[in-house]
Amino acid sequence: MEIIKQVLNKSKVITKILGAVIGGMFLCCPFYENYAQNLNETRFMPEIGLWTTKAEDGVFQIYKCGEGLCGKFVGMQYKGPVAPVSSKGTSQCNFLMLRNFMRKEKSKYWVGKIIDPRNEKIYDAKIWIDDHDQLKIRGFMGISLFGETHVWHRYNHVIDKGCRIK
Repeated sequence: MEIIKQVLNKSKVITKILGAVIGGMFLCCPFYENYAQNLNETRFMPEIGLWTTKAEDGVFQIYKCGEGLCGKFVGMQYKGPVAPVSSKGTSQCNFLMLRNFMRKEKSKYWVGKIIDPRNEKIYDAKIWIDDHDQLKIRGFMGISLFGETHVWHRYNHVIDKGCRIK
């Protein structure tokens, strides 16, 4: 009889533990769904992520914003204690540089605006991923024919809180 009581007590403890685990799973489901959705979006939006210039002197984060993409300047090489500022006095650290990029219908191109972080001038732009998993960005005024294309590569290093890269 004593053995049966011990087994029943252990099974009550196990039942409580299982209940807590299962309940915790239901509480975390919204977070898992968001994580899974973000993972799925990244798979279908390879432009999302960290990118660096050819010279690796600047790092940009491209992310989903609304129905499109945005991007900010998140890392740079600089001397001194603080990140550089634009000609208008705005910090270049976390400067929103790519705005309102929307996918062109049935195309690999995203079209939006790019802001030069040094002088805050606004240009038309398009971005796309080429066959070598490089991000190409073309800034222009009015007609794409009269523009300049830059090639960015994925960035996989650390950026400190002050936007400094080494």
